[in-house]
Amino acid sequence: MCCDENKRSDNEKPESKEVTANATLANNSCSREVYLQTLIAYIKENNLKHFIRVIIDMGSQRSHISKFTARKMKLKGLGEECVNHGLFGGIEHAETHQRYRINLSNVDGSYNLELDVLDEKKIRASLPKMNDAHCLNQLKDMGILISDAAINEISCL
Repeated sequence: MCCDENKRSDNEKPESKEVTANATLANNSCSREVYLQTLIAYIKENNLKHFIRVIIDMGSQRSHISKFTARKMKLKGLGEECVNHGLFGGIEHAETHQRYRINLSNVDGSYNLELDVLDEKKIRASLPKMNDAHCLNQLKDMGILISDAAINEISCL
């Protein structure tokens, strides 16, 4: 609402103005790659310690772990939970997931977190790593380490 509209009385009708707008795609991108918020962390359980790649999904209501990682770490289940997945277009389906409690830490071990997670057969389809050397060098110069680009992929689960 503009300031002039605030001044008119209730009996006055607003002027009709023809509005033309340019259609713009908000998700238009020059690149096919989308970089999600990810990091490398240690998962520690049952005297095992491995690097894992963590996806930070601010819109998710639950945290998940791949069934592969749960088996590899010999995690003990805390019970099952039925989850309803609502997809675009209103399609819903229910699945039963095993619940686990895991211990994560950052790469240097200075921060630890205990987290409840549900297992998932497949977490993601494809997840590219940032490989723009210029951008990574600029971040490094500012003291920002991108752990996901700095850790050797062979060390990760």
